[in-house]
Amino acid sequence: MINDILNGDSAGDIRAKLNELINIVNDYSSSQYVDAGNPGGDGGGYNPPPASSVVMLWDNNASPMGETFALSACVAINMNMSHDFWISKDPMNMGGTSIPEVGDTLYTDSALAMYAPESMYFGWDDTTNMQHKSIEIGNAGLISVISNC
Repeated sequence: MINDILNGDSAGDIRAKLNELINIVNDYSSSQYVDAGNPGGDGGGYNPPPASSVVMLWDNNASPMGETFALSACVAINMNMSHDFWISKDPMNMGGTSIPEVGDTLYTDSALAMYAPESMYFGWDDTTNMQHKSIEIGNAGLISVISNC
């Protein structure tokens, strides 16, 4: 249906075809940008896929509150407080189930109900590459930046 938009189609016909395309894209995307929206057109919200793994991140707090600066998060690695975070992988990321990547979503609980704190930094000991890194959390627990310390 979406492949045959014709010059004489009515606005309603074009809208129906575009809605079909939007539903297809939402089914195959990570959908983190439509978290509070209506990706399927059925009135329901987005339900994240199950978390694939747990990753240990660091900060200087007893609870996973994060740091306001990347440098503070880096200094905390292997020195201060570690916290378990659950990863919901973006389908386009191929780094492995326990390796955080930009576009993945982090949760502070295994039920995937609590996003990692927005606009905060956590330290990560990337043992695969033998490198300490800072992870910046964006909107709705989304990893927005990963930088070497």
